[in-house]
Amino acid sequence: MGQFDVEAVPSGGFTTASFAGTFYMGDLEVVSFGVASAEQVGVAVTTATAGGGYTITSDYTATYGQDADKTETGATGTITVNSNGTFSISDHPGVITGIIISSTKAVGINIPGYTYTTIQVIKQ
Repeated sequence: MGQFDVEAVPSGGFTTASFAGTFYMGDLEVVSFGVASAEQVGVAVTTATAGGGYTITSDYTATYGQDADKTETGATGTITVNSNGTFSISDHPGVITGIIISSTKAVGINIPGYTYTTIQVIKQ
């Protein structure tokens, strides 16, 4: 179950500047650490720059423990945005891909190829 949103493509298409600002992210995922599968819930605040850099501060809780105030940063040029709104983040384990819906909303697919891929809701 979910919802559909119409993609609001700016004149000339999306750029890294289209994804600049402070966003809130959240997910619920199944994780596997070689022993057993577990559910993990995470929330994060992400600041993305017009040059394609980012800072993420996140909190996760799961059946295996908690991870609070974890910070991750990416240098300028880390986020690549295609004119159709698809994007990738190059310095994360694997590759995060997703699609920008509007200047205030995106959906991320966290680490494609992993056994349990996560869909992340990203909103301003």
